[in-house]
This record gives sequence, structure tokens and C-alpha cells, in this order.
Amino acid sequence: MPTTRFAELEQRTALVAFRHTRNCVCLLDGVAVDAIFSDDYGVGGAGSVGMGGTTPVIALAASVVPDGPEGLPVIVDGVEYRVIELRSNGAGEAHLLLGGPA
Repeated sequence: MPTTRFAELEQRTALVAFRHTRNCVCLLDGVAVDAIFSDDYGVGGAGSVGMGGTTPVIALAASVVPDGPEGLPVIVDGVEYRVIELRSNGAGEAHLLLGGPA
């Protein structure tokens, strides 16, 4: 079945890509995974008042993300977060939006 073969290739490619481009190895629910961590500062407007904040995110291979990851602990560089939301691009990559510890 070509679809299964393609999905397997996609998973392997994503794992290799993150192994070579990672900027951290984080613990996702106690399991070490290669990831790209970002905690960029953003500024936006709310009427005449400006607002700023950060949204920590990890990008990683979708194949290493367990089903229903919301609420799972993630530790990056000794800082503990919780998964707030999963966003998948459908091509082997997932982004986990993180929040503070529960």
C-alpha cells in the first residue's frame, strides 16, 4: 500500500530532520525527544493599549507526540511547562503550545 509506505518515510524524515536541527532535547511526559524550542516575545494591540507576552512552543516530529497530549508535562532546560494545544501540519511535524505548570 503506497500510502503506508509514504507515511513511514515521512515519519523517518521528520525524525532525522529534528535530530539534526534541534536546539534542545526536552522531556515530553518523561520521554526525551529532539525538538526546536521557541519562546519569542510578541507585541500586539488591544484598542489603544498595547500588549506583549510570550508563547513558548516546541516543534517536533509528530510521530513522537502521544495521542491527546494536552496537559502533559514538558521540561525544557529545567523549566516545566504543560501542553496547552497541539497543532499538526499534516506532514510529519507538530507544534506543541506550552503554558506554565498546572
